[in-house]
Amino acid sequence: MRTQADRLLREAAAYGRFPTPVKDIVAAAKLKIRPMEDLVPPEHENPEMIKRALSKLQGFLDRRDRTIYLCKSLHTLRRKSLSLHEVAHDYLPDQRLLFEILEESEQELDDGTRDLFERSANCFASDVHFQLDCFNQAARDVEFGIAEPVKKLTKMYGAGNYSTLRRYIDACGKPAALLVCDIDPTDREKLTVRRFVSSADFKKKVGNVNWPDVFAGDSWFVANRPRNVFALPNVHIIQNTKHAKVPCYVEGFDSTRQVFFLIYPVADRFAPVLAA
Repeated sequence: MRTQADRLLREAAAYGRFPTPVKDIVAAAKLKIRPMEDLVPPEHENPEMIKRALSKLQGFLDRRDRTIYLCKSLHTLRRKSLSLHEVAHDYLPDQRLLFEILEESEQELDDGTRDLFERSANCFASDVHFQLDCFNQAARDVEFGIAEPVKKLTKMYGAGNYSTLRRYIDACGKPAALLVCDIDPTDREKLTVRRFVSSADFKKKVGNVNWPDVFAGDSWFVANRPRNVFALPNVHIIQNTKHAKVPCYVEGFDSTRQVFFLIYPVADRFAPVLAA
C-alpha cells in the first residue's frame, strides 16, 4: 500500500507541497469531484425522494464516469479525507480489480472483505494526506506535546485534529497514547469515550488499558479536562489490565466537540526521542 501511496504522491507532484494538494491528487488518479446534488435531475418526477435517499450518504465513487460525488454540506476537512478515501477504492489494484468483477456480476462483497477494504482505504488516505514519511520528520521537529501538533501540523497538512493526532502518536517517537472523548452537549460534566490509540512503545511501558464507556462528573478526566482550549500536563495514575499502576502525564485539548487527551509515562517526560 505504501508503494501505491508513494506512486500517487509522485504522479501528483505532491511531496513537499502544503497543505497537501488533495485536488491535484484526485486529478492524478484520473478522477474528478462533483456535488452529490448534481445527481438529482430537476425534471425527475420525485426529486425529493432521491434527495432523501442521498442525504444518508456523505459521498461515493462512481467508476462509470470516474467521479467522486460528495455532499455539499461536508466540512472542508472532511471533504479532503473522504476524497482520498474514495480514491483508494479505485487506485489500490486489488480493490479496483475486485470491484470491476463485481460490477459485471450480481455478487456483493461479504462483510469481512468490505471492512478490510474500508480499513485499507483509510490507511491509504492517511498515508497520502500526510505524505508518508514526510510527516514523521515534521512530528519530531515540533515540541512534544498536544499543543504543537494541533497548532502547526493540522494547518501544515490541511487535516483534521483526530487524523493528525492519530498519526502523531505513531510518528513522534515517544511512548504515547491518545484518548478521544465526545462531549455531551446536554451535560458538560460527561465525556463519552470514543477511541483510544497507543504507540507500540506505550504498550510496552504501560500495557493495555481498559477504559470505561463514559467518564462521569466524579472522574479524574472530567475534573482535569481543558477549561480553555489546552490543559497543561498533569500526573495521573494509569492502571493497566494486569492491575499495574503507571504514573503518566496527561495533556488535554478541547476542540468544542471532542476532548483529546495525550498520555505518556512520567519516566519519559524529559527523555530523548526514541529511535524509530
